[in-house]
Amino acid sequence: MPTATAQTAAAPDTPAAVDALAASAPQSVDQAMRVDPAFVLSKIETWVVGFQRLLLNIVVALVLFAIAAGIAWGVERSFRAWANKHERSNLGAVLGSFVKWVILLVGIPRAQREGWPRRPDGTPPRPAGRISRAEDAGIPSDTPPSTRRAEDAFAR
Repeated sequence: MPTATAQTAAAPDTPAAVDALAASAPQSVDQAMRVDPAFVLSKIETWVVGFQRLLLNIVVALVLFAIAAGIAWGVERSFRAWANKHERSNLGAVLGSFVKWVILLVGIPRAQREGWPRRPDGTPPRPAGRISRAEDAGIPSDTPPSTRRAEDAFAR
């Protein structure tokens, strides 16, 4: 079962360890602000590489949103044209706008879901630091749901 660990060191538990930690602490702001340039550059490089990996997903999401917006615009125009033909322009404006927003409200989450990065097995990643209720109850995440007891799966 995977475990999450913090990026900070464990708290010292003996007075000698506390003294050693205090001795290595910076004495001034200048000392505390000194940063290794290689660390900063590697962090920026990691961000750039991550953005490059997400770029295709962003493009796919934007294309899907553009398609949904185009369909919504076309449907709105067709409702307005139909209503104008029957001398009901107000109905066409209201109904066309309503249908346009329904299509957009369905299309936006669809585009977002398709643009969301996926793991190699095709499932979307869970947000960092969040565990399921079953894991919170001490049930390993690799246990199939059919073998869990209902009260354990939803216990707090």
